[in-house]
Amino acid sequence: MSITVYFSASFSSIVPIIQLISEQQSNQRYLIVVSNKAEYMVFEKLFDATNLLYIEPMPNIFYRNPIKLLISLIVTFNYKQKLVNRFASYNNCDIVTFSIAFAFEEFWLIRKLKSATTTHYKILSLDGFVHEQSFKTMWFSFLSSVFHGIQLDYLKHGERVIPSISFKFFIKYRIMQLPWVRSQLLTNGSVIEKRLGLELSEMQVLLVPQDVIMNGEVAELEYVRNMDLLIDHLNNFFGSESLCIKPHPLHFSLYGKEKSIHNAIPCFVPSEIIAAHFKVVIGYASASMISASNSGKKVISLLNYFKPINEALKSEYRLYLDKNSNGTIYYPHDLKEMEQIFVLTRQKDDSKAIC
Repeated sequence: MSITVYFSASFSSIVPIIQLISEQQSNQRYLIVVSNKAEYMVFEKLFDATNLLYIEPMPNIFYRNPIKLLISLIVTFNYKQKLVNRFASYNNCDIVTFSIAFAFEEFWLIRKLKSATTTHYKILSLDGFVHEQSFKTMWFSFLSSVFHGIQLDYLKHGERVIPSISFKFFIKYRIMQLPWVRSQLLTNGSVIEKRLGLELSEMQVLLVPQDVIMNGEVAELEYVRNMDLLIDHLNNFFGSESLCIKPHPLHFSLYGKEKSIHNAIPCFVPSEIIAAHFKVVIGYASASMISASNSGKKVISLLNYFKPINEALKSEYRLYLDKNSNGTIYYPHDLKEMEQIFVLTRQKDDSKAIC
């Protein structure tokens, strides 16, 4: 029987992989390939180590300095030789991937593995980004095409430029692209939660902060003052035991009263695994908010609540959230507007109880 190889390069792919594996036949062989150590921490608690493989990210070759480029190419050549040896027994496998940008090691392996089928599930969209052409992006695209065999489209929105995998690559390697139409949240996941050491009851509000201070998006005084006010308001409206905080897996610093929230989830646990327990999810602009919104949760973004340092970046985040959630996320400007959303949530629950 063939083996299915699942590539995971972002936290948003963890729940879909769990769902797909749970639907497999019990004797179906599979391997989860992870290039992010924080993600690997999650998978190793859920699956047997024989079904997991951690690989280091592809070394950077995107240099204009010829000496740095030459050194990086030598390092990358050795890296690729090791990957080829590690995957020598996985020819004729079925591949499942979720990435749309970066993840060079993943797409290079897709080129090299003689797969029976390759399926790409589209979770996030890059709608709103425009093609960016400059000497730098053309040079980097050339390097990727020549030395990795991966065609890139550099896309830009606001100040953000990302190397997305070109549609030409998907056509060339016959990668079947499908939208992810199932829930992006884990439901009926009590066994998964137990393996992660979580004991969750039905709560009201999940707070998913990201380090907007470290990222230079909101000034520290502005953030701490207004977040403390929000936490006080949440405690008064829902009760402190109904509030839970889950720091971002990569930017996990907490500030002010965030540190005093009693119910806290480890930062390495994806929000998508626990969000089904909550009625309201509140954050700034993380991908987990999109997953929660697309799965029917009431999601509040704090983009308008905090005064941003960079208005253009705020607009970029807003477009990113709206495009991927079909415009179902709320953007209150103050606590009064936020409370109106809370009241609607409570009224909806009361009407269900009456029915």
